[in-house]
Amino acid sequence: MSGYINTDSEYKNYFYAENDICDDRGILLLRKGQLITDDIREKLSKHGIKNVKASDRGQQSISQIHSKVIDSVTRNLEERLKVQDKGLFEKANLILKSVIFENKSKPWWVCINALANYLGWLYTHSIDVGLISLVIAARLGYSDQELFNIGLSALLHDVGKLLEPKAILQKPGSLSEIEQNIVRQHCDLGASSLQGFNLPKEYIDVVMQHHERLDGSGYPRGLKGNDICLNVRIVIVADVVDKMTSYCPHEKLQDMECAMRRIKSQNEKYPQDLVLMLEELLLA
Repeated sequence: MSGYINTDSEYKNYFYAENDICDDRGILLLRKGQLITDDIREKLSKHGIKNVKASDRGQQSISQIHSKVIDSVTRNLEERLKVQDKGLFEKANLILKSVIFENKSKPWWVCINALANYLGWLYTHSIDVGLISLVIAARLGYSDQELFNIGLSALLHDVGKLLEPKAILQKPGSLSEIEQNIVRQHCDLGASSLQGFNLPKEYIDVVMQHHERLDGSGYPRGLKGNDICLNVRIVIVADVVDKMTSYCPHEKLQDMECAMRRIKSQNEKYPQDLVLMLEELLLA
């Protein structure tokens, strides 16, 4: 079985599940038609599933693979978040695709491709955060260029994790204090890795500050209130919503209603105007 995407050739063979795969409790582990990555193979193995019926759809370009992954992630996110405004969500999907596919000649394309190669769940999370951020920004009336900008910065918000050990990022359950401190370095690492690309400051701010909190309890700088700009606030909300409601090795999975209740109860940390707007747009 193949990994996510390998950049040493423009064309590769990939394998896809022919059936839904569930564990012994009936929890869906792999959806029919989903690309079988190394992460997924490892996950299935841990559940005692050694053989999966899969089909080889022949050689496909990197762009085709990216497109299929985005479509799959978008469908799953739409179902998970119970999206109400389908038109706005489709607009976000189209913009994110343009962010990815119109940037292959740009220096940061290597970062997008590296995210797809490093950890499957990290790339999925990056796409989710990009989509949710775009939904919020579109409702706020961002221009096309502004939407492109925040879509790219949201997609790359966790790019610093490419420089952190997989063993820590993949560790199930709680992290030690030392491990937490290592993971928290991804904000600085991500901002540093983008410095040479001559990107506008608004991109770098999102990567650096998406773990800041309005009450100053966040990291890496402990910024408060108005020190955190609107672009960053949007990605903060998108990031925390997706982390609570999607797979992450050391986070407990919650449904959307529980996640929203928890975020709204912490009004000192999160911008409630954006939280309520997102809840309105997504929950039926």
